[in-house]
Amino acid sequence: MPASIPYDNIMVGEIQDALLEAFPTRVSLEEMTQRRLNVPLDTISTGGNLRIDVFRLITEWAYPAGKVEALIQGAYTHKSDNPKLRGLYGKYIGALPVDLPPYARCYLGAGVVFVNRNSLRRALSSIHTHSVKTALIVRGKPRSGRTWTHWLIRHEMKRLGYNLVWVDLLDDLPPEPTPADLALVILGSMGLNVQDLPVQGEESADRWVLRLLTRIVGQLQTLPNDKTWWIVIDGFSRGAIPPTIYDFLMRLAAHIVNSIPRCRLALLGYDDTVPAKLTGLIYLDEITPPTQGDIEAFFRCALQEQGLVVNEEVIRAAANEVYTRIDFADAEHMTITNELIKETLDRLGILEEPDET
Repeated sequence: MPASIPYDNIMVGEIQDALLEAFPTRVSLEEMTQRRLNVPLDTISTGGNLRIDVFRLITEWAYPAGKVEALIQGAYTHKSDNPKLRGLYGKYIGALPVDLPPYARCYLGAGVVFVNRNSLRRALSSIHTHSVKTALIVRGKPRSGRTWTHWLIRHEMKRLGYNLVWVDLLDDLPPEPTPADLALVILGSMGLNVQDLPVQGEESADRWVLRLLTRIVGQLQTLPNDKTWWIVIDGFSRGAIPPTIYDFLMRLAAHIVNSIPRCRLALLGYDDTVPAKLTGLIYLDEITPPTQGDIEAFFRCALQEQGLVVNEEVIRAAANEVYTRIDFADAEHMTITNELIKETLDRLGILEEPDET
Protein backbone atom coordinates (compact mmCIF):
# COMPACT_ATOMS: atom_id res chain seq x y z
CA MET A 1 0.00 0.00 0.00
CA PRO A 2 1.42 3.43 -0.86
CA ALA A 3 1.99 5.92 1.93
CA SER A 4 -0.83 8.14 0.63
CA ILE A 5 -3.90 6.55 -0.96
CA PRO A 6 -7.16 7.90 -2.37
CA TYR A 7 -10.16 8.06 -0.08
CA ASP A 8 -12.25 4.89 -0.40
CA ASN A 9 -15.61 4.48 1.34
CA ILE A 10 -15.46 0.69 1.34
CA MET A 11 -12.03 0.65 2.91
CA VAL A 12 -13.07 3.25 5.49
CA GLY A 13 -16.01 1.04 6.46
CA GLU A 14 -13.81 -2.04 6.78
CA ILE A 15 -11.28 -0.23 8.97
CA GLN A 16 -14.03 1.29 11.09
CA ASP A 17 -15.76 -2.06 11.68
CA ALA A 18 -12.48 -3.74 12.62
CA LEU A 19 -11.45 -0.97 15.04
CA LEU A 20 -14.85 -0.90 16.73
CA GLU A 21 -14.74 -4.65 17.30
CA ALA A 22 -11.13 -4.66 18.54
CA PHE A 23 -11.44 -1.53 20.70
CA PRO A 24 -15.00 -1.43 22.07
CA THR A 25 -14.33 1.42 24.52
CA ARG A 26 -12.79 4.84 24.12
CA VAL A 27 -10.19 3.96 26.78
CA SER A 28 -8.96 0.95 24.78
CA LEU A 29 -8.88 3.02 21.57
CA GLU A 30 -6.98 5.81 23.34
CA GLU A 31 -4.41 3.32 24.62
CA MET A 32 -3.82 2.00 21.10
CA THR A 33 -3.46 5.42 19.43
CA GLN A 34 -1.11 6.66 22.16
CA ARG A 35 1.12 3.59 22.35
CA ARG A 36 1.17 2.50 18.71
CA LEU A 37 0.70 5.79 16.82
CA ASN A 38 2.01 8.28 19.37
CA VAL A 39 -1.17 10.30 18.84
CA PRO A 40 -3.46 11.39 21.72
CA LEU A 41 -7.01 10.59 20.66
CA ASP A 42 -8.24 13.87 22.20
CA THR A 43 -6.36 15.78 19.49
CA ILE A 44 -8.51 14.08 16.85
CA SER A 45 -11.91 13.62 18.47
CA THR A 46 -13.23 14.82 21.82
CA GLY A 47 -15.42 11.81 22.54
CA GLY A 48 -19.09 11.23 23.18
CA ASN A 49 -19.62 8.66 20.44
CA LEU A 50 -17.10 5.89 19.79
CA ARG A 51 -18.22 5.34 16.19
CA ILE A 52 -17.62 9.02 15.45
CA ASP A 53 -14.24 8.87 17.23
CA VAL A 54 -13.15 5.98 15.02
CA PHE A 55 -14.51 7.62 11.86
CA ARG A 56 -12.58 10.82 12.60
CA LEU A 57 -9.42 8.86 13.39
CA ILE A 58 -9.61 7.33 9.92
CA THR A 59 -10.87 10.28 7.85
CA GLU A 60 -9.44 13.28 9.66
CA TRP A 61 -6.10 11.86 10.74
CA ALA A 62 -5.06 8.69 8.89
CA TYR A 63 -6.05 9.71 5.34
CA PRO A 64 -4.89 13.37 5.42
CA ALA A 65 -1.59 12.40 7.07
CA GLY A 66 -0.94 9.42 4.78
CA LYS A 67 -1.09 7.15 7.84
CA VAL A 68 -3.70 4.58 6.83
CA GLU A 69 -1.10 1.81 6.71
CA ALA A 70 0.34 2.93 10.06
CA LEU A 71 -3.14 2.86 11.60
CA ILE A 72 -3.84 -0.70 10.42
CA GLN A 73 -0.38 -1.85 11.45
CA GLY A 74 -0.57 -0.20 14.87
CA ALA A 75 -4.03 -1.58 15.61
CA TYR A 76 -3.00 -5.09 14.55
CA THR A 77 0.21 -4.96 16.62
CA HIS A 78 -1.81 -3.92 19.68
CA LYS A 79 -4.53 -6.56 19.24
CA SER A 80 -3.06 -9.22 16.97
CA ASP A 81 -5.51 -11.91 18.10
CA ASN A 82 -8.52 -10.05 16.67
CA PRO A 83 -9.82 -11.82 13.50
CA LYS A 84 -11.02 -8.63 11.77
CA LEU A 85 -7.70 -6.88 12.33
CA ARG A 86 -5.85 -9.94 11.07
CA GLY A 87 -8.00 -9.94 7.94
CA LEU A 88 -7.50 -6.20 7.46
CA TYR A 89 -3.73 -6.56 7.87
CA GLY A 90 -3.54 -9.43 5.40
CA LYS A 91 -5.67 -7.62 2.81
CA TYR A 92 -4.03 -4.20 2.88
CA ILE A 93 -0.56 -4.65 4.38
CA GLY A 94 0.62 -8.09 3.32
CA ALA A 95 1.53 -11.39 4.89
CA LEU A 96 0.86 -11.61 8.62
CA PRO A 97 3.87 -11.82 10.96
CA VAL A 98 5.31 -15.31 11.08
CA ASP A 99 4.06 -17.68 13.77
CA LEU A 100 7.48 -18.56 15.13
CA PRO A 101 8.58 -22.04 16.17
CA PRO A 102 8.90 -22.76 19.91
CA TYR A 103 11.50 -20.62 21.71
CA ALA A 104 12.47 -18.67 18.57
CA ARG A 105 11.01 -15.32 19.69
CA CYS A 106 13.41 -12.44 20.35
CA TYR A 107 11.22 -9.76 21.92
CA LEU A 108 9.24 -11.39 24.72
CA GLY A 109 7.06 -8.40 25.54
CA ALA A 110 6.84 -6.88 29.02
CA GLY A 111 10.14 -5.13 28.34
CA VAL A 112 12.07 -8.42 28.11
CA VAL A 113 14.50 -8.86 25.23
CA PHE A 114 16.28 -12.08 24.35
CA VAL A 115 19.48 -11.75 22.31
CA ASN A 116 21.55 -14.56 20.79
CA ARG A 117 21.50 -17.83 22.82
CA ASN A 118 20.89 -19.98 19.73
CA SER A 119 22.17 -23.17 21.36
CA LEU A 120 19.77 -22.61 24.26
CA ARG A 121 16.86 -22.11 21.86
CA ARG A 122 17.70 -25.36 20.05
CA ALA A 123 17.95 -27.25 23.34
CA LEU A 124 14.59 -25.97 24.61
CA SER A 125 12.93 -26.74 21.28
CA SER A 126 14.31 -30.29 21.33
CA ILE A 127 13.12 -30.80 24.90
CA HIS A 128 9.67 -29.56 23.87
CA THR A 129 9.47 -32.06 21.02
CA HIS A 130 9.96 -34.98 23.41
CA SER A 131 13.69 -35.41 23.06
CA VAL A 132 15.27 -38.11 25.24
CA LYS A 133 17.02 -35.23 26.99
CA THR A 134 14.61 -33.54 29.39
CA ALA A 135 16.98 -31.43 31.49
CA LEU A 136 19.15 -28.42 30.82
CA ILE A 137 22.17 -26.86 32.51
CA VAL A 138 23.03 -23.21 31.82
CA ARG A 139 26.52 -22.06 32.67
CA GLY A 140 27.17 -18.37 33.18
CA LYS A 141 28.64 -15.91 35.62
CA PRO A 142 26.41 -13.72 37.82
CA ARG A 143 24.64 -11.01 35.77
CA SER A 144 25.59 -12.77 32.53
CA GLY A 145 22.02 -13.45 31.42
CA ARG A 146 21.23 -16.81 33.01
CA THR A 147 17.90 -15.62 34.38
CA TRP A 148 16.72 -14.67 30.88
CA THR A 149 16.42 -18.44 30.34
CA HIS A 150 13.56 -18.38 32.83
CA TRP A 151 11.85 -15.56 30.93
CA LEU A 152 12.05 -17.43 27.63
CA ILE A 153 10.56 -20.58 29.21
CA ARG A 154 7.91 -18.51 30.95
CA HIS A 155 7.02 -16.67 27.73
CA GLU A 156 6.09 -19.93 26.00
CA MET A 157 3.99 -21.31 28.87
CA LYS A 158 0.56 -20.45 27.50
CA ARG A 159 1.35 -21.16 23.86
CA LEU A 160 2.92 -24.56 24.49
CA GLY A 161 0.66 -25.54 27.38
CA TYR A 162 2.89 -26.26 30.37
CA ASN A 163 3.27 -25.02 33.94
CA LEU A 164 6.32 -23.46 35.53
CA VAL A 165 8.00 -23.55 38.94
CA TRP A 166 10.84 -21.09 39.35
CA VAL A 167 13.03 -21.20 42.47
CA ASP A 168 15.93 -18.86 43.18
CA LEU A 169 18.09 -20.75 45.65
CA LEU A 170 19.58 -17.55 47.04
CA ASP A 171 16.32 -15.62 47.50
CA ASP A 172 13.48 -18.12 47.94
CA LEU A 173 14.88 -20.39 50.65
CA PRO A 174 15.55 -19.64 54.33
CA PRO A 175 19.09 -19.15 55.68
CA GLU A 176 20.98 -22.45 55.92
CA PRO A 177 18.37 -24.29 53.82
CA THR A 178 17.87 -28.03 53.75
CA PRO A 179 16.60 -30.23 50.90
CA ALA A 180 13.25 -30.32 52.72
CA ASP A 181 12.96 -26.52 52.37
CA LEU A 182 13.51 -26.83 48.63
CA ALA A 183 11.08 -29.74 48.38
CA LEU A 184 8.39 -27.66 50.13
CA VAL A 185 8.80 -24.83 47.63
CA ILE A 186 8.73 -27.13 44.58
CA LEU A 187 5.81 -29.31 45.68
CA GLY A 188 3.86 -26.35 47.09
CA SER A 189 4.22 -24.41 43.83
CA MET A 190 2.86 -27.42 41.94
CA GLY A 191 -0.10 -27.83 44.28
CA LEU A 192 1.13 -31.22 45.47
CA ASN A 193 1.06 -32.68 48.98
CA VAL A 194 3.66 -31.15 51.28
CA GLN A 195 2.45 -32.92 54.41
CA ASP A 196 4.39 -35.68 56.11
CA LEU A 197 7.68 -35.17 54.30
CA PRO A 198 10.39 -37.29 55.93
CA VAL A 199 12.17 -35.53 58.79
CA GLN A 200 15.85 -36.23 59.36
CA GLY A 201 16.38 -38.18 62.53
CA GLU A 202 19.45 -40.10 63.68
CA GLU A 203 20.08 -41.36 60.14
CA SER A 204 22.81 -39.98 57.90
CA ALA A 205 22.07 -37.00 55.65
CA ASP A 206 22.55 -39.22 52.61
CA ARG A 207 19.97 -41.75 53.76
CA TRP A 208 17.50 -38.98 54.64
CA VAL A 209 17.87 -37.33 51.23
CA LEU A 210 17.15 -40.68 49.59
CA ARG A 211 13.93 -41.06 51.61
CA LEU A 212 12.92 -37.47 50.80
CA LEU A 213 13.57 -38.03 47.09
CA THR A 214 11.53 -41.23 47.10
CA ARG A 215 8.54 -39.31 48.46
CA ILE A 216 8.94 -36.43 45.98
CA VAL A 217 9.56 -38.61 42.94
CA GLY A 218 6.50 -40.69 43.81
CA GLN A 219 4.34 -37.54 43.64
CA LEU A 220 5.95 -36.26 40.44
CA GLN A 221 5.44 -39.60 38.71
CA THR A 222 1.67 -39.33 39.27
CA LEU A 223 1.29 -35.92 37.58
CA PRO A 224 -1.61 -35.82 35.07
CA ASN A 225 -0.66 -36.61 31.49
CA ASP A 226 -2.32 -33.46 30.11
CA LYS A 227 0.22 -31.02 31.54
CA THR A 228 4.02 -30.80 31.57
CA TRP A 229 5.91 -28.96 34.30
CA TRP A 230 9.17 -27.03 33.97
CA ILE A 231 11.16 -26.80 37.22
CA VAL A 232 13.66 -23.95 36.86
CA ILE A 233 16.31 -23.60 39.57
CA ASP A 234 18.29 -20.34 39.55
CA GLY A 235 21.42 -19.56 41.55
CA PHE A 236 22.73 -23.11 41.19
CA SER A 237 26.36 -22.58 42.15
CA ARG A 238 28.20 -25.29 44.04
CA GLY A 239 30.13 -22.78 46.12
CA ALA A 240 27.03 -20.83 47.16
CA ILE A 241 24.63 -23.57 48.23
CA PRO A 242 24.91 -26.30 50.90
CA PRO A 243 26.31 -29.65 49.72
CA THR A 244 23.05 -31.37 50.66
CA ILE A 245 21.07 -29.08 48.30
CA TYR A 246 23.58 -29.72 45.53
CA ASP A 247 23.39 -33.48 46.01
CA PHE A 248 19.59 -33.38 46.22
CA LEU A 249 19.29 -31.53 42.90
CA MET A 250 21.75 -33.81 41.12
CA ARG A 251 19.74 -36.84 42.20
CA LEU A 252 16.45 -35.15 41.28
CA ALA A 253 17.88 -34.38 37.83
CA ALA A 254 18.72 -38.05 37.35
CA HIS A 255 15.16 -39.07 38.29
CA ILE A 256 13.59 -36.46 35.98
CA VAL A 257 15.57 -37.55 32.93
CA ASN A 258 15.06 -41.23 33.64
CA SER A 259 11.63 -41.74 35.17
CA ILE A 260 9.45 -38.58 35.39
CA PRO A 261 7.95 -38.00 31.92
CA ARG A 262 5.83 -34.94 32.86
CA CYS A 263 8.73 -32.86 34.24
CA ARG A 264 11.51 -30.82 32.67
CA LEU A 265 14.42 -29.36 34.66
CA ALA A 266 16.66 -26.32 34.10
CA LEU A 267 19.61 -25.57 36.40
CA LEU A 268 20.85 -22.00 35.92
CA GLY A 269 24.33 -21.05 37.04
CA TYR A 270 25.86 -24.51 37.14
CA ASP A 271 29.63 -24.30 37.62
CA ASP A 272 30.77 -27.90 37.82
CA THR A 273 31.29 -30.86 35.51
CA VAL A 274 28.26 -32.91 34.57
CA PRO A 275 28.07 -36.15 36.58
CA ALA A 276 28.84 -39.23 34.49
CA LYS A 277 25.37 -40.71 35.05
CA LEU A 278 23.83 -37.61 33.40
CA THR A 279 26.20 -37.35 30.45
CA GLY A 280 24.25 -37.63 27.23
CA LEU A 281 20.95 -37.05 29.03
CA ILE A 282 21.29 -33.31 29.71
CA TYR A 283 21.77 -30.30 27.45
CA LEU A 284 24.61 -27.96 28.43
CA ASP A 285 24.45 -24.29 27.40
CA GLU A 286 27.36 -21.90 27.87
CA ILE A 287 26.55 -18.17 27.86
CA THR A 288 28.80 -16.08 25.61
CA PRO A 289 28.76 -12.31 24.94
CA PRO A 290 26.67 -11.21 21.93
CA THR A 291 28.31 -10.07 18.70
CA GLN A 292 27.16 -7.11 16.62
CA GLY A 293 25.66 -9.65 14.21
CA ASP A 294 23.65 -11.14 17.08
CA ILE A 295 22.23 -7.72 17.90
CA GLU A 296 21.37 -7.06 14.25
CA ALA A 297 19.59 -10.43 14.11
CA PHE A 298 17.66 -9.50 17.24
CA PHE A 299 16.34 -6.23 15.80
CA ARG A 300 15.44 -7.92 12.50
CA CYS A 301 13.53 -10.65 14.35
CA ALA A 302 11.82 -8.22 16.74
CA LEU A 303 10.52 -6.06 13.88
CA GLN A 304 9.24 -9.11 12.00
CA GLU A 305 7.49 -10.39 15.13
CA GLN A 306 5.62 -7.11 15.46
CA GLY A 307 4.64 -7.07 11.78
CA LEU A 308 6.72 -3.94 11.16
CA VAL A 309 8.68 -3.04 8.06
CA VAL A 310 12.22 -4.43 8.21
CA ASN A 311 14.64 -1.72 7.06
CA GLU A 312 18.17 -3.12 6.96
CA GLU A 313 19.73 0.33 7.20
CA VAL A 314 17.75 1.08 10.36
CA ILE A 315 18.69 -2.33 11.79
CA ARG A 316 22.41 -1.86 11.15
CA ALA A 317 22.36 1.63 12.65
CA ALA A 318 20.45 0.46 15.74
CA ALA A 319 22.76 -2.52 16.30
CA ASN A 320 25.88 -0.40 15.83
CA GLU A 321 24.61 2.18 18.31
CA VAL A 322 24.03 -0.52 20.92
CA TYR A 323 27.20 -2.52 20.30
CA THR A 324 29.59 0.44 20.43
CA ARG A 325 28.23 1.41 23.86
CA ILE A 326 28.79 -2.01 25.48
CA ASP A 327 31.75 -2.36 27.84
CA PHE A 328 32.42 -6.10 27.81
CA ALA A 329 34.87 -5.70 30.69
CA ASP A 330 31.97 -4.67 32.90
CA ALA A 331 30.54 -7.62 34.84
CA GLU A 332 27.09 -6.13 34.21
CA HIS A 333 27.54 -5.99 30.43
CA MET A 334 24.59 -8.29 29.61
CA THR A 335 22.22 -6.24 31.77
CA ILE A 336 23.55 -3.05 30.16
CA THR A 337 23.15 -4.57 26.68
CA ASN A 338 19.52 -5.38 27.36
CA GLU A 339 18.82 -1.88 28.67
CA LEU A 340 20.42 -0.30 25.58
CA ILE A 341 18.35 -2.54 23.32
CA LYS A 342 15.16 -1.60 25.18
CA GLU A 343 15.96 2.10 24.71
CA THR A 344 16.26 1.50 20.98
CA LEU A 345 13.06 -0.57 20.84
CA ASP A 346 11.27 2.27 22.57
CA ARG A 347 12.43 4.67 19.86
CA LEU A 348 11.28 2.19 17.20
CA GLY A 349 7.85 2.17 18.84
CA ILE A 350 7.55 -1.52 19.75
CA LEU A 351 8.49 -1.60 23.43
CA GLU A 352 5.44 -2.72 25.42
CA GLU A 353 4.49 -1.96 29.00
CA PRO A 354 5.05 -4.74 31.57
CA ASP A 355 2.57 -7.61 31.34
CA GLU A 356 1.10 -8.57 34.69
CA THR A 357 0.14 -12.09 33.57
